[in-house]
Amino acid sequence: MRQSASDYLPRTIDAFLAMDKQAAEKPMTPEGKTAHQELKAQLELLDSKLDDIAQDLERQDTDRLLANRRFLEQRFGMRDPAVHVDVA
Repeated sequence: MRQSASDYLPRTIDAFLAMDKQAAEKPMTPEGKTAHQELKAQLELLDSKLDDIAQDLERQDTDRLLANRRFLEQRFGMRDPAVHVDVA
C-alpha cells in the first residue's frame, strides 16, 4: 500500500501532468483513448488493487485473531462456554 501511495500514484499523475494540454486531449491509443481517459483507467486500476490489498489485510487480521484463540485453547484447555466467569 505504501508503494502505491508513495510511488505508483504520484508517478501516474506526474506522467499525465507532464503532457501538453493539447496533446492530452487528442486520442493517443489505438482504441482512441485520450490521456485523460487513460489516466482515469490507471487510477481505477490502482484503486481496485488497493481495495484488494485492504481486504487481504483484513482477512489476515481475522486469521491472526482466530489463530491466537486456537493457541490459547490449546495452551490453557477448552473451557465450558456455559460457565461464565466475571473478570471485574
